Amino acid sequence: MKIRHITLRILLISVLTILAAGCQTAKQPDIALPSDINGDTAEVNIVAEYDAQENAIIKNYSSGLVKLDNCVQLQYPAFVRPGTVIGRYSYIREGAGIFPRVTIGRYCSIATHAIVGATAHPTNWLSTSSFQYTKAFDPECAKKWHFTDNLPTVIGNDVWIGANAVILTGVTVGDGAIIGAGAIVTKDVPPYAIVTGIPAKIMRYRFTPDIISDLLELQWWNLPHEKIRELNFTDIRATIQMLRSENVPALQNL
Repeated sequence: MKIRHITLRILLISVLTILAAGCQTAKQPDIALPSDINGDTAEVNIVAEYDAQENAIIKNYSSGLVKLDNCVQLQYPAFVRPGTVIGRYSYIREGAGIFPRVTIGRYCSIATHAIVGATAHPTNWLSTSSFQYTKAFDPECAKKWHFTDNLPTVIGNDVWIGANAVILTGVTVGDGAIIGAGAIVTKDVPPYAIVTGIPAKIMRYRFTPDIISDLLELQWWNLPHEKIRELNFTDIRATIQMLRSENVPALQNL
């Protein structure tokens, strides 16, 4: 059998499932890597460390860092590139792609084949191809020409990204937003907005303005997970009252 090495440039994380064990405690999570992918050997050259102070897995790759907080799930084959940060209890389903310089908040749901941080190409140059400015294609051209094909992309907390949605590089998606399946997001999305279509447009908001304001102020996702379990998930106004009855800033500092 011909052995094919899957390089870090193509696939940084290739997992059946990476599920941080010990979600209830601060013990080091387990990391599962596949020994065989479609009959070929995958070489990911991974060094895994656990930062007890930050309560997170930090993965060091030769070409960059991928940081996973507690209880993050990545399903094979998910593509996660260097410079990615993923918050606790977020998941990325099979076939999704996370491009470089993407930050994903807590409690996010990223569905099958979604793309986050899709890189740009020059549209007013001689060619749209990256050979003009990428060392991997042509080092000589790359010395002369420069093009920034990826910018920081930010996905807030409690964001749901539907299947086959595409979020372009440099976009910020606000807390609580929903990106409809198949949408192409070309500009920033406000908190708690529901967007659909090509290009994505706001269809409506999840809650009334006063509730959105309360949720953004209280930032429930920053509470210890043990406290979040005690909230009334199905009654948003009751939840806000519960949050206000607690000393939320003090809880967030725990």
